[in-house]
Amino acid sequence: MRGRRGASARIAGMNDLPAPLDELLRRQIDRLHAAAPQAMARAASQPERMQRLERLLLASDYAQDRLRADPQLLDELDAPRPALELPPEDSSVWSSRLRRHRHAESVRLIHRDVNGIDAIEDTLAGTSRLAERCLAASAAAVEGAMRGRYGTPIGNASGSVQSLVVFGLGKLGGGELNFSSDVDLVFAFPEAGQSDGARPLD
Repeated sequence: MRGRRGASARIAGMNDLPAPLDELLRRQIDRLHAAAPQAMARAASQPERMQRLERLLLASDYAQDRLRADPQLLDELDAPRPALELPPEDSSVWSSRLRRHRHAESVRLIHRDVNGIDAIEDTLAGTSRLAERCLAASAAAVEGAMRGRYGTPIGNASGSVQSLVVFGLGKLGGGELNFSSDVDLVFAFPEAGQSDGARPLD
C-alpha cells in the first residue's frame, strides 16, 4: 500500500488492487471524509469495519452517493433500522420518510451482500421484506387518514369492520424481489361495503 496520510490513508487488506481501482477508492474515501469526517474517523478506527466499507464503495456507486447524501448511514450499516412509521395525520412527511428508509435499508443490504455476510437468498428475502415493510407502513398511514376523513369501512354482508388488503404479485409475492424489480400490487377489501363517516364512500 502506498504510504499516504490524511483522509485517504487506508488499512491493510485492500492493498492489492489494480492502480485504477486503488485510485478510485482513494477518491471515494476522500469524498466521504469531506462529507462526514467524524463518521469516517469512527470507521477508520475499526479496521474490519473500514474493510467492509471499502468493499461497499468499490461495488456500488449508488451506495457511495447515498452515504454522501446522508452521512448518518455510515453508523447504521451494521444494524437494521427501527420500524418505519408514517403518521396518518401528516401526509407531508410520508414521501421523505419512505425514501430515507428505503435508501438506508437498500445500502445496508448491499453492504451485507458484497461483504459475504448474506447469501443471495438472504439478500432477495431482505429486499422483499423491505418492500413489505414500506407497503405495510404506507397502507396503515393511508387507511388511517381515510378513516379520519370518511369513516370506518363496514362490510355489507357481515356488518364488520373491513381492513385494506394488499396483495403482492410476481417476485414480491414469491419473496424474490431484487433491486431492479417492479412491484406488482392489487388492493382490495374482504367484502363490499360503505364507510360510516359523514362523507361515506362505497
